[in-house]
Amino acid sequence: MKLKKGGGFNMGKFCKYSGGFFREHIICKSGLRLSIQASKSHYSLPKKSNSFSYSHCEVAVIGKKRIKAFNKCVGYKPDYCEGIEGYVYEYIPAKAILKVIFKNGGILEGELPPLKFERG
Repeated sequence: MKLKKGGGFNMGKFCKYSGGFFREHIICKSGLRLSIQASKSHYSLPKKSNSFSYSHCEVAVIGKKRIKAFNKCVGYKPDYCEGIEGYVYEYIPAKAILKVIFKNGGILEGELPPLKFERG
C-alpha cells in the first residue's frame, strides 16, 4: 500500500483476471526488488481478492538472488522464473516479509498489500 497525496491509500492497479489489485514492486535501499502480491489468484492467505489484510503473500524476488529467510518459510529452494528473471515464493508470512525489507534498509518506493501479523 502506498499513501496518496491528500490522505488515503493507493491500492495498486485493478486486474480483471484476479479480481484484485496488482501492486508495483518495491525497491529496498540495498537495491533488492520484491514483487509482493495477494489475491485469490496468488499464493496468499486468505485466498481471496481485496481482503482487509493478508497473513501470507506471494513474493517474487526480481533478479538472480535467493532469500534464505524465504527458503526456510517454504522449506524448499524455488526454481528460477525466466518471465520475471527471478524467484517466486509461495505463502510467505507477513512477519518474514517485513524482516527481509528491514534487513535491506527499508522501502524506497513501491506498494505492499495490507498485511496481518499473526502471533507467535
